[in-house]
Amino acid sequence: MALIKCPECGKEVSTAAETCPHCGYPIKKNEPIKEKPAEVYPKPKDPSWINKWKEKAAKERLAWMLSFFASLLLVGLFVVLLNVDREVTSYGTSAKTGWMIAVGIASAVAIFMFAMWISALVVVKARAREIDGYTVLAYVGAFRHFIVVEDVVQDSGTINRFLSGSLPNKKQVWVYISYFDGSVKIGVGKEDGGEILI
Repeated sequence: MALIKCPECGKEVSTAAETCPHCGYPIKKNEPIKEKPAEVYPKPKDPSWINKWKEKAAKERLAWMLSFFASLLLVGLFVVLLNVDREVTSYGTSAKTGWMIAVGIASAVAIFMFAMWISALVVVKARAREIDGYTVLAYVGAFRHFIVVEDVVQDSGTINRFLSGSLPNKKQVWVYISYFDGSVKIGVGKEDGGEILI
């Protein structure tokens, strides 16, 4: 004996009942229980979309390298201008002081760009994992991070290194990005107790 919903009033009725005790609607004996139809989830996309995120990571690393070399050129230019200024004007120190300050600032910028370039080589990456047939990608940038599920950005953060999203089949997924080396963990379930996949 099982319970079904009365087609008339929607209240629960025993399959053994001949009529609904609530509204009197005739109930067929042993009427099969109507199960809720299974949800149909979209098919996974072709994973070729991952390549655009890998290219984005490569471009970001290249941008930091070019920024470093551009800052080196700037330092070289200011050093040359400082030496030319010394040869041309021997009477004033204000211009030379200005060039020396410019060389110092450009050198500090070059050191920063070098540090960012080396950091980008280690940190900037795109990592993908397949979960239940769907692709989850974690993009780690120098400053901004993304969790992408089937080519749809679900969460992003600049300082936040814990991102979350959901698969088309409603499963929760999360990404944790290490502060130290940019290593990535992708997990399934609740943020505090899910299954770690990487």
